[in-house]
Amino acid sequence: MKNSNQKIKTAGVRAKNPCGDVEDAIFVHRLKHGLTSIKWSLRMILSEDFGKLSGEQKDIVEKDLEETDKLIILANSMLDEQSDTKSFLDKNLCYPEDIVESVIKYYSTKILDKKIELKYAKPDKKIEAFLDKEKIKICIQNILDNAIKYTHEGGKIIISLIKNKNNLQIKMHDSGIGIEESHKRKLFTKFFRGTNAVEINKDGSGLGLFIAKNIITEHGGNIWFESKAGEGSTFYIELPIKYKK
Repeated sequence: MKNSNQKIKTAGVRAKNPCGDVEDAIFVHRLKHGLTSIKWSLRMILSEDFGKLSGEQKDIVEKDLEETDKLIILANSMLDEQSDTKSFLDKNLCYPEDIVESVIKYYSTKILDKKIELKYAKPDKKIEAFLDKEKIKICIQNILDNAIKYTHEGGKIIISLIKNKNNLQIKMHDSGIGIEESHKRKLFTKFFRGTNAVEINKDGSGLGLFIAKNIITEHGGNIWFESKAGEGSTFYIELPIKYKK
């Protein structure tokens, strides 16, 4: 199993310049994420998944799709200009399991559309931690979004939340396409996308995991993965449980 798995920890890896480019990248990435969701919905409407459309209605949806594509292209060009820089955290007391649940709810339609079986295991007692709730949410979104995109219809995703003595671990496993051995060391680098991922989704920015790594590193945590091509992937997020800012 050691030959097929890759564990990459990012503790101590800091961004180079103390300015806000990663903040900008996160904003644009979220904007693109929302636009992609709109595009997904418009395509479903155009395919008449929700009922038959008149010719006029089809014309309107097609124009909206075209405009959405233009905005996605603009977002991609903005992302291309971002640099590897430090993000800034706004930590407050929160419940990590609630963050995970909100992300699962957000993706519920896509999960149902692909007939993916999703299981979520969490502790009986709520966990309290000082985290930047919005940025941790972005991190989980980025990983779950990949899991949904690259898991075939009828596949499985398992999310578990585990509390150790001083740490919280979020584990996300999928039965998707997995990661090629030659791609593993590049996975958290900016703009990198595996060839098998590009074949399935040509519109990706290659920034989701880069942003996730920056967010977790700024929290003093670790992020790593285990994967084998064709057999799925498991991503681990480990965060220190702190009760003070």
